[in-house]
Amino acid sequence: MVTILLFIMLAGFPLFTINHYFNITLAKYWFYSVVALAIFFMGIYNTICKSIDVNHRIVKLAFKTWINSMSKLDIFVLLYVLSAMVSFLLSDWKLPAFTGSCGSYTGLLFIFVTAGMYYGITRHVKLTSWLKCCFPVLLIITGLMAALQVCGFNVLYFSDGIAENQRQIFISTLGNINVFGMFVCIYMPVCIYMFCKSHEKYNVLYGVGTFFGFIGLLASNSDGCYLGIGICMVIMLILVLSDTKAMLKYGISIALLAASLLLWNLIKGLFKEKMWSQNATNTLFMSFDVILTLSIVAIVIIVFSLFLQKQSKMPPKILKKLVIAIVGVFLISVISLCIWATWIEPTKPLNGFLQYFRLDNSWGSNRGYAWHWAILMFINGSLKMKLFGSGPDTAYLMYISNYKREMDANLPYYFKSPHNEYLNYLVTIGLVGLFAYMAVIITAVKKSFSRTKQDEFFGAIALAIVIYSVASFVNISQIITMPYIFILISLAGIQSATMKS
Repeated sequence: MVTILLFIMLAGFPLFTINHYFNITLAKYWFYSVVALAIFFMGIYNTICKSIDVNHRIVKLAFKTWINSMSKLDIFVLLYVLSAMVSFLLSDWKLPAFTGSCGSYTGLLFIFVTAGMYYGITRHVKLTSWLKCCFPVLLIITGLMAALQVCGFNVLYFSDGIAENQRQIFISTLGNINVFGMFVCIYMPVCIYMFCKSHEKYNVLYGVGTFFGFIGLLASNSDGCYLGIGICMVIMLILVLSDTKAMLKYGISIALLAASLLLWNLIKGLFKEKMWSQNATNTLFMSFDVILTLSIVAIVIIVFSLFLQKQSKMPPKILKKLVIAIVGVFLISVISLCIWATWIEPTKPLNGFLQYFRLDNSWGSNRGYAWHWAILMFINGSLKMKLFGSGPDTAYLMYISNYKREMDANLPYYFKSPHNEYLNYLVTIGLVGLFAYMAVIITAVKKSFSRTKQDEFFGAIALAIVIYSVASFVNISQIITMPYIFILISLAGIQSATMKS
């Protein structure tokens, strides 16, 4: 039953709305809360049933035994919940910190519900094939809907009541285009990992899911989504360089990316009068040079992997080291350019993509303001605020209290969060909460990668957690996608005894 409820969460939560885009945040919050609580209570029921002996008596588990049964991931999750509780108790805004009503409904109540869901999933979920297939199927459905909307179609009347100049902000069943982009960054890594590394009978479905993930990337028009998927492709390249079959499928996935770009160009030609405007990143990737380069890379990887398979050889180990070295040089170059553009030559005019390297207040659609102010609020805060923050999901109240005048003068809106999940945790639940959250993330990734021999799906979970964590640097903390990171963490912590053989 817990597995069925998780299936409802994975398949139903992305699609669920009550009044299309109106009140979509609240609608998804209630859906998540109800299903997550059902997972918790069913988990408690199952635990009680398992503890009943032959004499129909409940066998009480000794406290020491219960503590010893906790994994390292369980301990860090508990620490995260306790830090949020302390943050709430010390907060000046008790009610908003509990409900999240002044933010995105991710207050202490959300954390309690999520912790209950974690318990139910880790103790009682079985990794079934139909549970795994939620990821490609949902990516296909949401990606197809997004593509049709970009072409100007009012799919299922979702755009009714939305002003014409606002329609390009909302997409698929996820709402804001950046939120949809974050959803793609969660479901897409699972699909591409399983397509490349798994040899299950649903491999074609994962391949189709990967293709629609690329379609979703283009439809989102989101630079944050490009960041997540780009890093996903780099990590996957490193992972496949020790397996010729996986390398072949990776080459096919590059070909699928090129095919999606060709299809997007075709769509642009067919619906040029109705198609939504494309951002600079989409326009760059849709160019002939990029598509040709990707096609050549795909052919080279496919031919090279087929050659190695024919020779019964493994890929040279130097390849992986070379790719890692190139990635390292690239990262150092990006950091160096940011330092140069932001601090060494802050007044030098920059054009095109070079503007991304100047981390000023206007960076990332004014995210620079939010980041700068969040850091200042932390630095200028009391010791209590530094350690435990202002209370879960109270970033909006902090911005209003400290920078309302500046937002009125410089921005057409008020910030509800720092547009960076780590800064959001730093401000709202402090250093202790941020440490606990990062410990949960790192432990879940390590635990998942160490279990790939049990089931390759754990590798897919680990990759999805990594990509979500990277994209979180530019992500808005909100209820529509935040639950997924905790679902993935819960899946990473599934006890071996509950796994389906």
